Amino acid sequence: MVLPADDVADGALLRARIEQTRATVVQGGPASWRMIVAAGGVPARVRLRISGGEAMTRDLADDLQTDGATLIDGYGPTETTVYSAAGVVSHAPDPVRLGPAVKGTSLYVLDPVLRPVPAGVIGELHIGGAGVAAGYHGQPGLTAERFKPDPFGPPGGRLYASGDLVRRHADGRLEFLGRADRQLKVRGYRIEPGEIEAVLRAHPDVAQAVVVAWSAHAADVRLVAYAVPVDLSTGEDELRRRVRPHLAASLPDYMLPAGIVVLPELPRTGTGKIDRDGLPDPVWTTEDVERVEPRDDNERQLAWIWREVLSIPADVPLGVHDNFFALGGHSLTATQMLARVRVVLDVDLPLATLFAAPTIAELCANLDRGAGAVARGPVPLLDQLDELSDEEIDRLLGALVDEDEA
Repeated sequence: MVLPADDVADGALLRARIEQTRATVVQGGPASWRMIVAAGGVPARVRLRISGGEAMTRDLADDLQTDGATLIDGYGPTETTVYSAAGVVSHAPDPVRLGPAVKGTSLYVLDPVLRPVPAGVIGELHIGGAGVAAGYHGQPGLTAERFKPDPFGPPGGRLYASGDLVRRHADGRLEFLGRADRQLKVRGYRIEPGEIEAVLRAHPDVAQAVVVAWSAHAADVRLVAYAVPVDLSTGEDELRRRVRPHLAASLPDYMLPAGIVVLPELPRTGTGKIDRDGLPDPVWTTEDVERVEPRDDNERQLAWIWREVLSIPADVPLGVHDNFFALGGHSLTATQMLARVRVVLDVDLPLATLFAAPTIAELCANLDRGAGAVARGPVPLLDQLDELSDEEIDRLLGALVDEDEA
């Protein structure tokens, strides 16, 4: 069965649906798998786990294989009828590599003039075979750019230039290395940063803009916008407040930058091009102008959880009116945060609660109303949890889930 969008956006609800249906085979993207893991782990009954739509990382593969289940990773763009390669993911410490080509499909690693490159050399992945589409409807220029005659196949065959950089290893498997063009993939969505940049530049207070994908680690990829204001005296918080409603009115949620960094000018290379490697890392600062510190135990515990999940340094102030999503939060970190709330505060809150109440103060109002409260007996004190590793916290979450199922 295919679950509705509301179910797959909430890790706890998604895990519950899998349990209710007694599913033994589940397919989802890495972002969905991470939400399930964060919500208590994949139910043991699911023995075949299929992932696709985004690169599989070693840490996620390890999480999905700890109980001996089979994990299959699929690769393939929409332009080649979704899956072009699929294979069983090897166990640690071997790296995750793209599976062999599916039947009727050919995978070529080519240089810019469509010559095969030797094993171990980076090239662009081109896909041929029965799954290759005819092109883009109404876009002949883009079709000619991405769909090319296949010099290796039968007459009339076509290759799709995927834009993905890969390297073939001695065993024939492919290592995915990223994008050859500027297209980004964030939590399963394919994003053209130029679209976001155009919306930013359309704002009357923005002179220049560039958007990149930033990550502290492979599990947490965020869109970050860098903007140069028309008036250089405009403060960072002020520009953010002006620009965010404009972005939200023009872009879908998954294209909204998690952070907006204001610069006096964009870094440039010697040839005058924007130097994306020279952009500073974002600092996830807060926006609580009144700076109301946590006032009771619940607010202090929530503030601690937010710092842990969002990687907010201890020297960065955090107020009860700061917005979770303005601090870089997204659906995956939201699931992780609510899972910790369940452990620390004995309260189950659906993901929708956070979207409606995205500040510490508003969430605590839901806690005070007893929304979703569950009696579970004693839980670790805040200072005890602070001493636990992420792995120990995850085991504790799993124990709570097992207790529920019993």
